[in-house]
Amino acid sequence: MKKIAFIIGLITLFISINGSLYSKNLNNNRLKFNTLTDTLKTEQKKVEPKKSNKNIEVVIFSTNMHCESCVNKISENLSYMKGIKKLDISLENQEIKITYDSRKTNAQTFEKEIIKLGYKAEQIKK
Repeated sequence: MKKIAFIIGLITLFISINGSLYSKNLNNNRLKFNTLTDTLKTEQKKVEPKKSNKNIEVVIFSTNMHCESCVNKISENLSYMKGIKKLDISLENQEIKITYDSRKTNAQTFEKEIIKLGYKAEQIKK
């Protein structure tokens, strides 16, 4: 009986010590997290404003795609090209709308890639 009481006493002692260490670690982690978020907030204030998007252009191509597989094929191949910011493909209208950075690429590059994939690529002027 005394051994059981002794073991229970040790377990209680261990739990209380462990609990206090756990709460101390939580408080330290909270302190570290708050310091980190304050640093991040300070760093965000130092960031310069975004430059204007004067080099962003949009080109629209009319194509002869006819099914969802065509859309997937075009999307998979064009979406990884350098300079593309946004790619909208409409199967219903058979159009590909590409928003891109003109410093990195041009409309002719996209036209060549679409033709290489086996589709027509007629640029629509809007």
